[in-house]
Amino acid sequence: MKYLVAFVFSICFFITGCGAVPYTKEEGRPIYSLTDAFGIKVDFYAKPCRIVSLNNSIDEILLDLVPSERIAAITYLADDPTLCCAGDKVKLVKNRVYGGNFEGLVALNPDLVFTASFNGSGYADSLRAAGLKVVTCQTPNNIKCILQYIREVAAAVGEKERGEILVGTLQKDMESIRAKVVAAKEDKLVRVLALSTMGVMGPAGTFNDLCYYAGIRNALDGYNVPAQAVLSEELLLEINPDVIFMPSWDYTKKNDLDNFAKEILENPLYKNVNAVKNKKVYKLHDQYLYSTNQYTIKAVEEMAKLCYPELF
Repeated sequence: MKYLVAFVFSICFFITGCGAVPYTKEEGRPIYSLTDAFGIKVDFYAKPCRIVSLNNSIDEILLDLVPSERIAAITYLADDPTLCCAGDKVKLVKNRVYGGNFEGLVALNPDLVFTASFNGSGYADSLRAAGLKVVTCQTPNNIKCILQYIREVAAAVGEKERGEILVGTLQKDMESIRAKVVAAKEDKLVRVLALSTMGVMGPAGTFNDLCYYAGIRNALDGYNVPAQAVLSEELLLEINPDVIFMPSWDYTKKNDLDNFAKEILENPLYKNVNAVKNKKVYKLHDQYLYSTNQYTIKAVEEMAKLCYPELF
């Protein structure tokens, strides 16, 4: 009997997802509306059934929110495992899109197109001028904004409840990791320094939040160091981190990341830096570290495991 119930539930999910309008509506009145990142009010008269995403992070959210049949296309970046966290889920969606290909977008006949705020309002306006319904989501810069980001995407596709499940699971998993570390380490939390090909990760923003949930401390806390600032030799010696995180992906394709780590490990000036002395210089998966959705939990997990291998 329980298998029959599960089967009926799954059928209902897919049918209400797109095959039939899931709400009754008064003629000419939207069933729900929202205001996007640029203050544009968007009305919906049914749940969108041909969704196109022009942002890799939104690709990943959609794949956990709606059946693949409701997704007309995701970004070409979804096929790059060094950028996308969704794995084989992306194979469920046939079409790929490039932001500048307006003709290709229109040909897909989407009833909703997602963009991100970093593309600018002019870009979204140009899509609307081509006759497309567009929702622009605010690009997150901390964990609180990531949770809201997931909710915004969920609201746009008419799946608020499923969005809350994603948010609730993410919050629960992050809190669980922090509780486990803090219970074991109390006030002896590892101090870390994170480097990217563009500079250091400063004491503000998403990285600081990730450190909090991983039960570690950003070694730059208390320092007036902006994000992506150049790390001086003097500062590295002064902060003396227990662990150094290195990038795993270089979008410029100009840096030798293996040599990047080697230069730090073999620099005689750094021989007494804790991370160097104890050979605790690790690469992080950048697709996790820069995630702005439910997959940010993977960054929290990875950092905690690298800093406290005995606990995980």
